[in-house]
Amino acid sequence: MNPTSCFSSYNSIEQFRTMMKDFKKAKQNPSFNIPDIVTFTGSVKLHGTNAGVCFNNKVGMFCQSRNNIINLTYDNQGFAFFVEKNKAKFEEFFKIISEKYNINLDENTISIYGEWCGERIQKGVALTQLPKCFCIFDCKISNIKDKNENTSYWVDISFKSNDNCVISFPSERIYNIYDFDIYTIDINIDEFEKAQEKLTELTESVEKCCPFAKKLGIEGTGEGIVWRYWYNSNHRWIFKTKGEMHKVTKEKVLIPVDTEKIENINMFIENTCTLNRFNQAIDSLYKINPESKLYSKSVEMKHCPDIINWIRDDILKEEMQTILDNNFNMRDIIPHLSKKVVKFMKNNL
Repeated sequence: MNPTSCFSSYNSIEQFRTMMKDFKKAKQNPSFNIPDIVTFTGSVKLHGTNAGVCFNNKVGMFCQSRNNIINLTYDNQGFAFFVEKNKAKFEEFFKIISEKYNINLDENTISIYGEWCGERIQKGVALTQLPKCFCIFDCKISNIKDKNENTSYWVDISFKSNDNCVISFPSERIYNIYDFDIYTIDINIDEFEKAQEKLTELTESVEKCCPFAKKLGIEGTGEGIVWRYWYNSNHRWIFKTKGEMHKVTKEKVLIPVDTEKIENINMFIENTCTLNRFNQAIDSLYKINPESKLYSKSVEMKHCPDIINWIRDDILKEEMQTILDNNFNMRDIIPHLSKKVVKFMKNNL
């Protein structure tokens, strides 16, 4: 069996406003059994590149980036090499998880997800001053034959022994996010707007000083927080809150609870086609994703269509509700988007 057939990407994490509206609708479904007030647990959001280490008995152990299978000859920032070096420890992780949750590895794949971060992977945050490291934050179980993501489920990897997470190996820079600062917030689903102030306060504190980097000896800027609420033991609702420096959409408040009404498409492009989003496109197309036809190449003006398409897709993913609420359409948006990207290219080349 080829590892590609077992690939299971890490899901995109929604914004607070989007997730809470979906959550509010789901609360009406008795099968979810969601109480009026739920407690979300927050962990530090790290600014690197998403990575995964996976295992089943059919394929063995394999690595992946957010979008692709990677290996020693087709790597992403040296992650596959790092995993190979620590292969025995990762195999131990899979054994612990499979035994704890009674997982049949002939039928299922265990995927351990985390952030591959540190020097030269990203910029603008304190942890880039650290050596490259892998910080684990999630674990998913997927059926090998059934490709329907709805049949996959999540398991908790925060369990500890002697005050340290079992699924970690700090001496070789394999960390577990639950060994760092953790936050909690109670949210009334029917009045989720009231959580806005506390979410903003906590997110700004992380941006001011990254708790992950600080614990490892470096003080400086962090990115934000990822929030989870577990229900029915192996499913969870998840959203992210980012500090002002790392937001890719300009908004009047740090953590909005509703979509803004935009006067015209020019304003929408000004708010969504930001320098942060442009830089993310450059990183993804040229540095992070080996599948990209621009990977490892120099940035050139002739690549504008590829960059425009990446930003278009990212805006659609993050801002679909804003587009719908303002009655915009992509046919009208694209010319304005293209003009803004060309301007970024000229100013940054």
